[in-house]
Amino acid sequence: MERLAMIDAQLKQSEKRKNEISAEVNKNRELLQSQAQIKRNIDDNIDYRKKKAEVEELAQQIENYEQKIIQTGDMSAAEVNLKKAMDEKQALVSEVIEIWQFLTLFVHISNNSLNLFLWLQILYQMYSIAITK
Repeated sequence: MERLAMIDAQLKQSEKRKNEISAEVNKNRELLQSQAQIKRNIDDNIDYRKKKAEVEELAQQIENYEQKIIQTGDMSAAEVNLKKAMDEKQALVSEVIEIWQFLTLFVHISNNSLNLFLWLQILYQMYSIAITK
């Protein structure tokens, strides 16, 4: 009887230890998944910043070339205005692309399909406006 009580106590202690270890394993698993998501978000952010810097640099180069063309007088005023309007349209399209990138990141973060649907509608409307200008 006494031996049975001792074995029962050991069994309870072993189960308690097993539960503690299981909880720690689950905690570590969740932490690992969280770290992987954070790494993906950081990588996406770095890529976005690189592309944004490239776009800004190219936009500055285009603006410099336009100023040189205007100074030399090779383009008429109408052509310059047309070029600026096309550049504004391209800027709007670039904004749509940036919003799309943000939306992609949002999809990684959010599991709420209603929010995703609303974002997609907004993005479509912005894209439609950018294309029609």
